[in-house]
Amino acid sequence: MAKPTLQQAKKHGFEPQRLGAEVRRIREENGLSQDDLVMAANVSKPALSRLERGEVVPSIPILQRVAGTLGVDLAELIRTGYDENSSPTSSTLLKIIDLAEGMTEPRRRLALELLQVAARQKIN
Repeated sequence: MAKPTLQQAKKHGFEPQRLGAEVRRIREENGLSQDDLVMAANVSKPALSRLERGEVVPSIPILQRVAGTLGVDLAELIRTGYDENSSPTSSTLLKIIDLAEGMTEPRRRLALELLQVAARQKIN
């Protein structure tokens, strides 16, 4: 499955700049430099810089490591990227993410396959 583009994410109410600003705010509030977070979360400095500037839609694994290092809930962190008045599906997507966090990687792949099958089926 291809990673969503900025344009696709924005179409669904996700604003990477909001998420990036929140990551930066929490990082600074915790007295961490970008280098500190890069080392602790095992992400590259360019990836963290682009995330904080809102230039990318970050992957869930990167967000999991960043959230864990900053001591914040992944779903709450992702939620900051959504405008409260935007897509009505954002709460559903966050529930899916919450459920996926507790799964092993093979179960996540199976869940993704099931979602892909469901998305292809026509509902009358």
